[in-house]
Amino acid sequence: MDHISLSEKLFHLISDENFSKMEAIVSRPNFFNIIGRTYTETWHSMFMGWLLDPRSSHGLQDFTLKRFLAAALHSALCGKAVNKSKLSRIAAEADLTQANVYPNQESRKELSCEIGKFDVFVQVDGEEQHTNMILFIEQKVKASVSREQCDKYLDWVRRNYEGYTIIPVLLAPLYSMKITVEETVGSSDWFCMDYQILHDFVLTPIVRHPKLNPQVKLLVEQYIDLLKIPQSDGRKLAVTDEEKELALELFERHKDTFMAIQAALADTTDFKFPMEKNSSDRLVLIANQTKIEGTTVPEFFTSGLKFLVEHKIVKEELIPYATSNKRYLISRKMEHPNGNAFVAPISYGGYYMECNKSRGSAIRDFAKLLIALGVDVSINE
Repeated sequence: MDHISLSEKLFHLISDENFSKMEAIVSRPNFFNIIGRTYTETWHSMFMGWLLDPRSSHGLQDFTLKRFLAAALHSALCGKAVNKSKLSRIAAEADLTQANVYPNQESRKELSCEIGKFDVFVQVDGEEQHTNMILFIEQKVKASVSREQCDKYLDWVRRNYEGYTIIPVLLAPLYSMKITVEETVGSSDWFCMDYQILHDFVLTPIVRHPKLNPQVKLLVEQYIDLLKIPQSDGRKLAVTDEEKELALELFERHKDTFMAIQAALADTTDFKFPMEKNSSDRLVLIANQTKIEGTTVPEFFTSGLKFLVEHKIVKEELIPYATSNKRYLISRKMEHPNGNAFVAPISYGGYYMECNKSRGSAIRDFAKLLIALGVDVSINE
């Protein structure tokens, strides 16, 4: 199709059925967007409180709360001090139907204390002391994360709920988080969950629940649609599997068109994609005082993989290492969980890494892998 003009290529692209489907997804009416509350954090917290409360009208009892706890284990970042095994037992075995959640459907007020208000606060008083639990959520949508605020909330909970299992969760966009938990919230006791994890491990299972009331399903789907609305810089809080599949199919069918668009913009010196504004910077991480770096994602991953292999840090029980239910970051084979081949693999020492990632995702995913392997990680200031 090299002989076809750019305008003709664009016509083929916008005439594609998948392009129309993606347009329909973006422009689909949404209650939160219509009333101008897309990024109002109190509305997000109210919805989250309703969702996690076992007494809420969704009728799923403690299913949603357990899904949220399970999702915390798949968080973008987990501090070294968190007790994952205990959280796993609570999510799998504990009876959470009597949990008290604030705000909730009957009382729409957040739990207040002398240092402020908790966005979402969950208290579980079990029959035995070891089942007592406090989950509190610091939720951000557009506002920046305050390490000082997070420290104050965690300190207050520790002083007032001695003997409880304390689970502090930051729920925020992935792009607002740093490379490590400590750099993000200032403490290694936190779980940092992004909205994509919330979508994949909480909202999607809720929508698929066989006992879910159709009216409740519509409410949850409206919230999912809210997460898909692009912000002013084009970024979304979450992307659905439907969008990913449509985008991949579009790219495969019209790869030459996207390349032509990129070429057409190459000489436009005043144009920059918001997500690529630092694309000329080197990707750098410090792992056990060793610099891992690269100008491109493949170069960065090659440097990182050599570090893991040559320092004998790779743990076979963690391989393959997944970043989602459909994608591996590192594996012994060049294929993802669904059998699809790696799009842009690099290899070293018998391992393969998938390089088909944005620069931001690449550095975050590799940092998460390093942390899972027990490596001290920091960014290069």
